Amino acid sequence: MPVTMRRLLQSWMATVARYNSYQPVGSRVAKEFTSTGGTGREASLLSETHADARAAVLGLYRRAIQHIPQMRRDFNVVEEPQFLADLIRELFRRHDHVSDLKLIDMLIFKGNQELGEIVAQWKGRHHIMSYVEKFHQKKLREAALDLAASQANHHADVDSGFAMPSTIRTAKLLQWRSRGLIPENVETWDQYMLWKGGEREKFVQFVIQNKLFAPEDLEANEAFAREIGYMAA
Repeated sequence: MPVTMRRLLQSWMATVARYNSYQPVGSRVAKEFTSTGGTGREASLLSETHADARAAVLGLYRRAIQHIPQMRRDFNVVEEPQFLADLIRELFRRHDHVSDLKLIDMLIFKGNQELGEIVAQWKGRHHIMSYVEKFHQKKLREAALDLAASQANHHADVDSGFAMPSTIRTAKLLQWRSRGLIPENVETWDQYMLWKGGEREKFVQFVIQNKLFAPEDLEANEAFAREIGYMAA
């Protein structure tokens, strides 16, 4: 038999032998754990009960909180530890509605992977700051909505002209005239509403002519103002 053919035959026989002795990874792991007294489930890190999943989540949360001081040093994060703790809490609460154990285990795995990459500094500072910036924006939006809600009743009364006693309207008109906010000839609330409507039309024409806003942008802004109660519908 030629040498080349003999080598091909030997290679083929070796491949067949390896195939016959092959065991899937899962079966090998299960066999190893069984031989040491385990069941094989330890290798999969699956939660058998919600109590197990809760313990794993709390453990991950504690490790993340404990790593905040080192993370601030490693990535030169200037935000206060409490801010970062609130950020981490927000990331966890984002999934507090998940009840399926498989999904919880997947989230735990991803969280451990994320934390491990931060601890090992495999992530860059821009990864960390992307979380920080998004949380900053969220807190700013919440603060803006809270401020708008606290002033909603006042502005709604001023804009609509309803639910405001005439004495208060008169006092406001006097105050606005004394501060130069409205013309001197605006003496009644009806005159004020007409003047305000005219001023709004002037403003709309000005911003459109100077291309400061598009008409659809103005409509979107007014719709948002009405939605949060800053402007009467």
